[in-house]
Amino acid sequence: MEIEKDGHLPFLHINIHRKTDGSMDHKVYRKPTHANLYLQQSFHHHPANKQSDLTSLTHRAITLCDQDSLPQ
Repeated sequence: MEIEKDGHLPFLHINIHRKTDGSMDHKVYRKPTHANLYLQQSFHHHPANKQSDLTSLTHRAITLCDQDSLPQ
């Protein structure tokens, strides 16, 4: 069970943040143990596998994040 700390609550790959005005925003959450390792272009994998990594990460960010949390 996760408990809210400093207005942040990680839940199902989402970090829910309570703002000072009472509203909430959300963005992608990664566990502290996340290694940030993905397929490198030099690896000998099918190009579709490499493309699917990028596509899935982009889709995840767009569907889970508030528009304010995404870089412009």
